[in-house]
Amino acid sequence: MKGYLPADTSVVVHENDPDLTPIRISLPKPPTLKMIDGYGLPFEEQRFKRVEIPIKLQRLEKIALSRLEERKAKNKNFIITLYKLQAVYWDILNQEREFYENEIEFIRKMWWHRLYGYWFYNRGKPTYITGWHFTYLNFWHMPDVRGGYPEYRDRDRKEFLFHHYAYTTKETFADLDVDGRAVKKDGKYLMINMRNRTCYGLGQSKNRRSGNTNKGLNNILEITTRTIGSDGGGIMSYTGNNAESHFRNKLVPAWNKYPLFFKPMCISGNTPTSLMFNVPDSEFRLSGLQTGVTYSSTSNAKFYDGQKLMAGLLDEEGKTTEVDVDERWKTVQNCMSQGNGSIIHGYAYHPSTVEDYSSGGAAYQKLMEKSCFYTRVKVSGQTPSGLFRLFIPADEGLDGFIDSYGYSVKGILLDYQRKEGFYQTATQYLQGIRDHYLAIGTPEAMADHRTQQKLFPLRYSDSWLGEAGDIGFDLEIIDKRIAELQRKEMTVTGDFKWEGDIFGAPVRWEANENGRFKVSRLFEERANKRTPVVIIDPIDQLEKETWTPLDPTFATAGADPFKFKTAPEVKRSYQKHGMSDGGFTVLWEYDSQLDGRKPRSEWESDSVICTYRFRPRTDDEYCEDILKACIWYGCLVYPEMNVSTIHKKFREWGYEGYLKHDVSADGIIKPEPGVHMLTGSKQEGFSFARDFISYRGHKINHLDLLMESKSITAIEDLTSYDLLASFLVCLIGSRSKFSKILKQSSMTEVDISGILQQFKY
Repeated sequence: MKGYLPADTSVVVHENDPDLTPIRISLPKPPTLKMIDGYGLPFEEQRFKRVEIPIKLQRLEKIALSRLEERKAKNKNFIITLYKLQAVYWDILNQEREFYENEIEFIRKMWWHRLYGYWFYNRGKPTYITGWHFTYLNFWHMPDVRGGYPEYRDRDRKEFLFHHYAYTTKETFADLDVDGRAVKKDGKYLMINMRNRTCYGLGQSKNRRSGNTNKGLNNILEITTRTIGSDGGGIMSYTGNNAESHFRNKLVPAWNKYPLFFKPMCISGNTPTSLMFNVPDSEFRLSGLQTGVTYSSTSNAKFYDGQKLMAGLLDEEGKTTEVDVDERWKTVQNCMSQGNGSIIHGYAYHPSTVEDYSSGGAAYQKLMEKSCFYTRVKVSGQTPSGLFRLFIPADEGLDGFIDSYGYSVKGILLDYQRKEGFYQTATQYLQGIRDHYLAIGTPEAMADHRTQQKLFPLRYSDSWLGEAGDIGFDLEIIDKRIAELQRKEMTVTGDFKWEGDIFGAPVRWEANENGRFKVSRLFEERANKRTPVVIIDPIDQLEKETWTPLDPTFATAGADPFKFKTAPEVKRSYQKHGMSDGGFTVLWEYDSQLDGRKPRSEWESDSVICTYRFRPRTDDEYCEDILKACIWYGCLVYPEMNVSTIHKKFREWGYEGYLKHDVSADGIIKPEPGVHMLTGSKQEGFSFARDFISYRGHKINHLDLLMESKSITAIEDLTSYDLLASFLVCLIGSRSKFSKILKQSSMTEVDISGILQQFKY
């Protein structure tokens, strides 16, 4: 017919997000067009309409209830229960089949749509929604919204379609590289079928008030009310109280309004603490589903440990601070599968906003990064987390920007949307608020700008914004560079090792995906270039032979040794344990011959070339790692001296010449290397880091350093950010003139204050 459009053959998510790869899901073919609801209407009048339960079925519930009330009037000990109401309802329907013939046909039709989905015309296009979406729109009661039920939104259509695929798929990619990433053949991904399901569910970072909690609860009810014999469905949130609130204030009101023809036999009361789909013990004629829905009174994973869960809502994990949600999911996974995940029987949904990246957001992001659709474990066909991640931008389905057909008013304003009264799109609205704060530019305005990005993300990376802007770090630069590095990694992971495993022998580099170091430049031509010297030890005043780099001005290393944390530090730390890691950073110093008079932002030098964050078994092992890296790069290390292990070990091993000292204004070299990171030193280090990020942040190739720079919220939290601490120490040490004095003394054989005396051999 004129003006009508063909049905979509697929739905695509992540299509215009620079941080994600699009995912295309095939859709079923439409039935005979005349069978689709809305056929024959002018396409302007075609839109989703909620079904109306026939009057006779509505009256039937009242008739069944009145019969129970009559019995109660005759017997004061008689108690009206939902189960008794259901039994009378179905008895009447069975006994009076002819009278309720049309209504029984209606019930059959509703069950068909519940199981197989629903087609309707929407502004000239045949449109398919899943069974879960159908029951949500028609029967999920929401007392706090206008009309009491959800409105049709095209955003929700995409979400439910993706849910259905995740819940039913048994396919995976035929071709994977060594890292498990999907590989195209002849420009296409080839898929193969596994024997069992290949996905546990969805994780979704989202904008506020997008209705995802209600949608997730609807899915739990849909699964558990059609499952026999299990521990049913469970609700978890960032606190036990919030999980209880979802159960009492969202699930129970919807359940109470659910039509009786969809409700399984239930023995729970009107204000239950759990929904139990069963029959009373005294009932011998019928058997119930023997399942139900509960909520967790704690955010701890052990609440459901050992149970067989068929469905779960793990809500607001980006706000969860009481547990590491990535670790918690590993426990819940086992509740939803058998054979170490070889057989998946449960389905989980993990929707969340991320308001505070450092308080739960980092662990939630870790879970989502392991949920990339295009990365699979070959033997199982699953992603590393077992989940798929989904992101839908905030301008899609934003309240106030949805037309009468449920389409999002975004991007370009359409003519018919303008006629409906829209004068701007959700995209323009959200971007306009951001632009307002950007134009003001104050720290307070920039904080508001970041809040807008996090609560109403327009791209996937917006969800993971940190709070480092509160201490002056330019988050626009950091986030842009993070997004670039997540698309293309610029570092290699590996270890520095002694030749022949002999301490003090030349150092070699060994690439290893499980290594401790991340390097972006190796400078192999500089490796192991050192020279012997004789020094006067400033502590015991004895003459000692040691080694020093041949060119100590090339680079500066900063080291933050691992140490025990105080109780308040553990409480603030996202690691939640009492030991820090060892941090280490190497900065390639500015090379005037290479970069000359170019602007600092265009320099090739003045770059971080090596990072390390690891907690070895012993101090010796950490110090040896640092020594090998310094020998390889030919650089001095400027250690954080609150813990003096590097100073002690380098002196003991005969490598004191690799320690970097401060030099006072009058040219006196301080006897102790490095710096004590007290309040003043931390302030200085953060100041240097702010400048470095402003000028050089777009050149940083180390994602690990950027992530820590993004996440930190306050200077006093530095003890939890060991790599960032080593970077700050490195920047402070870079200002020291010691290496230049040392190089000058090597060239002119000048005695430098008794610290080092150069001799030729």
